[in-house]
This record gives sequence, structure tokens and C-alpha cells, in this order.
Amino acid sequence: MRWCVPLLLTLGLCSAVLSAESHPFSVRDMLAMDRISDPRVSPDGKQVVFVVRTTDLEANKGRNDLYLLGADGSGPRRLTSHEASDTSPRFAPDGKSICFLSTRSGSTQIWRIAPDGGEAQKITDLPLDVGTFALSRSSRTAMVSSARRSASTRSRPGKPRGGSTSACSSGTGTPGKMDGAPICS
Repeated sequence: MRWCVPLLLTLGLCSAVLSAESHPFSVRDMLAMDRISDPRVSPDGKQVVFVVRTTDLEANKGRNDLYLLGADGSGPRRLTSHEASDTSPRFAPDGKSICFLSTRSGSTQIWRIAPDGGEAQKITDLPLDVGTFALSRSSRTAMVSSARRSASTRSRPGKPRGGSTSACSSGTGTPGKMDGAPICS
């Protein structure tokens, strides 16, 4: 009987909110919803990094930012808030940093940020957009894939033909101009 009163109050509040904003679900409602994707668990299993896509319907523009929370769901917080798109987060094998793809430099490159937050650092400076990447266990090498453009499509950005895969090594600076430090550590 004691649980009945709180339950009725909760149902009453919910029905009041629903009736005040009740309308058929529309495409606009679906577009306005934030979307969560690409969850990645830290090596120690204590944190999860993921992407949240938000859409500004009035500006007809979407953006992706990284968020971090405890594996138990506690302490969610935003890691990135740049107007550019931040996607594909990956924890370094030691868990001390998170590498991700971002367009904040004008092209899609690998960036790094500490789980505690702070400013992101650009890691690669490749002549083409990075499509995907994977880190080595030592964090000194990243395997990247990128779109390659033929001579006929170079003058038309966004028209990729084929693809390429490369290894960027921090020890030699090839081809991503690494600084000798671990890529993501």
C-alpha cells in the first residue's frame, strides 16, 4: 500500500507532462533527437567513451562530440565541444589518453585528449582525410585508411576513388609527421 501513493503521483506527473506536449511522432522529432554511437570501454573497464550527435534543425547542421562516463553510468561529462566533428574515439592501450578523428584542422585527422579533459592535440597531418585508424599496443604506430583521389577527381573534393592504408610511426615521423612520442598515450 505504501508504494501505491508514490506510484500514483509519478504516473500523474508523467501523464500531465505527456498530455501537455502530446503530438504524433514526426520526422522532425526523430531528427531532433540526440544520437549515441561508438561506445568504447577503457582498458581497465572503468570508463566508457562515446559519441553524441546533436542536430541544430534551424541551422540545418549536425555535430558530433565525445562524452565520457563511468562504466556504472556515473559522472557523464562532455570531453569535446569544438564546432567541428569529433568521432571514432579509441582509448590508448594504457588508458592515459583517448585518440579520435576530428575535422577541426580542415581535414579529418587523428587527435588526442586526456580522459580528464583539456585541449585536444593534433596527432597526424596527412595529405588526405583519415577514414579509420587502429593503434598498436605500444601506441607508437597507428594504421590508418584514407581516401585516394585520382588525377581526374583531385580538382573535385569529396569524390574519392579507391583507398589506401598506411602505417604512421611516431619514431620515424612517417607519413603523419609524428613527434617521436607515443601517438596515443
